[in-house]
Amino acid sequence: MSQSTRQYFESHAVSFDSIYLNESRLSRWFNQVFRKAIYERFRLALDASGDVNGKNVLDIGCGSGRYMVEYAMRGANRVVGVDLSTTMLDLARQMTMQAGVQDRCEFWQADFMERPFAEQFDVVLAMGVFDYLSDPLPFLRKMASLSRDVVIASFPGKSGARMYFRKWRYQLQNCPVFFYSRDELNALVRAVEFKDYHFKYMPYSGTGFVLVGHLG
Repeated sequence: MSQSTRQYFESHAVSFDSIYLNESRLSRWFNQVFRKAIYERFRLALDASGDVNGKNVLDIGCGSGRYMVEYAMRGANRVVGVDLSTTMLDLARQMTMQAGVQDRCEFWQADFMERPFAEQFDVVLAMGVFDYLSDPLPFLRKMASLSRDVVIASFPGKSGARMYFRKWRYQLQNCPVFFYSRDELNALVRAVEFKDYHFKYMPYSGTGFVLVGHLG
């Protein structure tokens, strides 16, 4: 992940998290119409994880901890969140404390590809991360190597005008964004040794996919 992308999320942490807050009727309407995929991939990821009671979860690019809190509240034994942004991790710590699940959550400020791991997890997920990776295969392979059971990841689809608008908008912030066709995703995932895998298609907010790959 580029340095400019790191800086983007460091400086936009609070505004990015506000997507989930729906503080006004107008923002609620806007997000549900134009950012529906964010809510849909949240639901899909949790459904694909199955029963997490007593399990360990690794959330890569955990951001403000929304997924971490939900996994902990569903009975996960341990939830580890990795993120580059100290601001995002501060938000995540606050959120887990407010939910009363801080005793089962850990926070690592690190680059996932650079940090060594000495353990595996039952669930390994990366939601909204592959949007910003110029070389996704090593990242996905490392995710698979750390999972005993399931890998879950989201990918933005190629979607014409909306895709180009998003690229232009992020270019203004010097933050490159990457998109995937179904054929590109199949080629990417076939290069990883999953026992089986499938994609959940999201025809919202410019289209997207959620990968569910099984290793056990």
